[in-house]
Amino acid sequence: MPVQNIKVFVAGPAYLDRVLAIDESLLERAPEDSPVDRSVDGRFAAGESRRRSLELVDASKSTIAIKLPESWPGPSGTIEIATDWTCDSSACENQTKTSNSFQRAIESSSWHDDLGGMGAGYAAALGGKLHSALGAGPDPIGTRVAAFLNDQSIEHHPIFIPGRPSDWTLLITSGRRGDKLAIGFRGAHDAIDLLPDSWTQSCELRVVAGLPNRIVAEAFQVNDKSIHMFAPSIRNMRDRAPSVESLAGKFDLICCNRLEWETLGECRAIERSTPIIATTDGANGCRIRFWDRDGVRREIIEPAFPRARPPRDTNRAGEAFASTLVTTLIEANATLDRIDPALIQAATIRASAAAALEIDLVRFGFPSRFAIDRAVQDGMIP
Repeated sequence: MPVQNIKVFVAGPAYLDRVLAIDESLLERAPEDSPVDRSVDGRFAAGESRRRSLELVDASKSTIAIKLPESWPGPSGTIEIATDWTCDSSACENQTKTSNSFQRAIESSSWHDDLGGMGAGYAAALGGKLHSALGAGPDPIGTRVAAFLNDQSIEHHPIFIPGRPSDWTLLITSGRRGDKLAIGFRGAHDAIDLLPDSWTQSCELRVVAGLPNRIVAEAFQVNDKSIHMFAPSIRNMRDRAPSVESLAGKFDLICCNRLEWETLGECRAIERSTPIIATTDGANGCRIRFWDRDGVRREIIEPAFPRARPPRDTNRAGEAFASTLVTTLIEANATLDRIDPALIQAATIRASAAAALEIDLVRFGFPSRFAIDRAVQDGMIP
């Protein structure tokens, strides 16, 4: 998937994913309801636990107890989640809904450790140089992350943060049912003050993914001819120091999922100033807004790429989509602020095929250029 002979810089998190697989949906829901796809911050309740279970408790006091595999290395006990993650709307993010709380028990089937983080994902998918943070000094998690990056042949420019541990995430996934709940335990990345000097070197594409907005603002201050792509997390959309709205005009593309975009709310400045806005919505496909060659704002709604079987794991589908979209446009020498609708339609189809192939992968990795083009040619994934 990497663009040939194009230098790409990526600033974003790389961390350890401890992946816990379950064989049923996280929530009881109707068949037509969307899967859970949320990233939240967590913290462990006070006190040590020797239980062979994890208990997730959110702001509404809803509780999900997960029975752990025998080989599970930890952690266990109670994890407190500040938001009501069961609600698929930004309107309920700051509400406490004790009247609708529930209790649910689930059994897990397997676990594994993997490389995580949008920064690592984009660097791998684009063949880019990664700028991300690790804890300074003895740091077992950071050591694992560095080893994973080396195994994936990702060139890494580490930012060592004294006194902070490396980040890690408990990733709960229901595989073919499509649920993904990422519970983050934040450390080094939230404490970044500056990007290293290597970030300001010349390149053709700069991608900033999931870092605090103060770092996003700094990263896009580089005044060169590089394409600037912003891949925010939901935390970016809530971050007010500075706000995403205040960054309008700093980037050429913004790629995020529907919930992240809705969390941002009404933002005409971003709509006016960003040449391409791509929002994905899982099985419902995607929406691309862009300026055509006549300067008219256009919109493409593309259904999800056809598949003959359920997904195995929805993790990293957004990174596969966005990376393929931007590489297809770059390889076509597109001018992003005035683009041919036929070209962006073709790029969107390729990006949708990449995302559809990605959800067959249960470990860190991305589909090849050949596999993407073959899927587009066939018109479906068998």
